[in-house]
Amino acid sequence: MKNNLNNIILFLKCLFLIIFWWNGILFAGGALKSSSDLEIKQKRFILQLFNRKRYFDCIGETRRLLSFNRNIDRNEDYNFFILGNYFSGRQYKTVIFDLDGNKPSLREKVLLSQSYLKLGMFSESYAILKDINYNGIRQDKRYNFFLRRVEPLINSGFYSMALKELQSAELYIPAEKYIQLQRSFNKFKRSGFKFPEISIALSAIIPGAGHIYSKRYIDGIISFAGIAATAGSAYYFLRKGDRGSGYTFAFFSVLFYGGNIYSAYNSANNYNRMLRRKFVKEMYQKHIPPYRPEEEIDLKRLFN
Repeated sequence: MKNNLNNIILFLKCLFLIIFWWNGILFAGGALKSSSDLEIKQKRFILQLFNRKRYFDCIGETRRLLSFNRNIDRNEDYNFFILGNYFSGRQYKTVIFDLDGNKPSLREKVLLSQSYLKLGMFSESYAILKDINYNGIRQDKRYNFFLRRVEPLINSGFYSMALKELQSAELYIPAEKYIQLQRSFNKFKRSGFKFPEISIALSAIIPGAGHIYSKRYIDGIISFAGIAATAGSAYYFLRKGDRGSGYTFAFFSVLFYGGNIYSAYNSANNYNRMLRRKFVKEMYQKHIPPYRPEEEIDLKRLFN
């Protein structure tokens, strides 16, 4: 009787352990499934925020995603995505603070360079990319990298350096693209830049001629007429013996003459600046697409 009772107790204990073990498996499976579902929903939510250009919300929600699973795959892509959202949100200094001084990857170097570019720090932007060898870059990425390297040179007015960069990259970029870029540079060189020295000399000889040289025709006519009128009036009053009026008009004539020379100098420089702005605008319209960090990662794969 006692043995039977012991056997029954032993059986019940075993049954209890089996039930407890089985429930533990079911609970753990449910928890894992719940955690996985939460992660999927969070990823889709982040993608929705990004498509709505809510960049700072994307940053917060991506960090929350990483806190769900610290061993998540493609962690580097998520971190780059966060920096890319800072860039898209125009927080360029934050990108520089996070990347400068570290050992960034190639795509991070481009992001860092573009952040400096947006802040108008063209020398720093170019310095980050100038020593990178094209051989270490994937073939399909080389042309885009060349554009990012030459972009700060074009913006800062170092066109000869930009042309040298183009010539040194000839073997690494598509032949058709190379020819198109070379045409744009040659067109710019033939734009007809004005020499400020010639403009000064012309206006010194014939008032207003320097303005006409710089294609500021109305300014040239006004300068000539103003100086001629004051000089003529000075001569008229001096001939009549009215020295006070004559010297007054002579003073203004000399003043207008000096202003005419200085204005002619500025006209030549302004004309050249206009040509440079036109060239930069053309380069962006025809050759240099806007930089988008998200193109460096596969968003659909990352958030699905």
